[in-house]
Amino acid sequence: MSAARSSLHRVNADLDYVGHVTRESARFAEVLRDVPPDVGVPSCPGWNADDLLWHLGEVQWFWGTIVREQVNEKQAEAMKPPRPAGRAGLLAFYERASHDLTEVLAATSPDTAAWTWSDDRTVGFIRRRQAHEALIHRVDAELTAGTRTPLDPALSADGVDEALRVMYGGLPGWGTFTCWAASSRPSRPASAETLVTII
Repeated sequence: MSAARSSLHRVNADLDYVGHVTRESARFAEVLRDVPPDVGVPSCPGWNADDLLWHLGEVQWFWGTIVREQVNEKQAEAMKPPRPAGRAGLLAFYERASHDLTEVLAATSPDTAAWTWSDDRTVGFIRRRQAHEALIHRVDAELTAGTRTPLDPALSADGVDEALRVMYGGLPGWGTFTCWAASSRPSRPASAETLVTII
């Protein structure tokens, strides 16, 4: 997909996705450092804290490899290292993968072509997707630790847009989604018709 048809132009192309990946990823690691490895992740049944740490580490490694090496999914999977043993190894792998991802995303134009599972095959898509990946797993980590910090309102609204347009295949023809800046958000909708319920 060309940059003109990229999913990025639909909401706020001025969001600093790389900055969000960096901040959310750092918070994720900060939270999990103090959580015992075998503590269950309430929002990811069957996973413990170390499974969550490995998941985001391997996801960030994968997308960093896609962009840096200019490879497709199959080629990246063939290069994937095995899961490190123990918390120290997992943390070291995660920190390296996260650093490498943010470094290559910052150094690569969002218009650059790259393999993705989406119709949007640009680094811009990867930047956006990885900002939301880091955000949602930061929330998973905080739920595991029993703590919460605020979500960035603009990134959160963009995440709703991404879920509706990309993850669920687009808004229904009868639906609308409006992203309000925190300062201009109405205190309540003007009418029930302005609300969209997706079932």
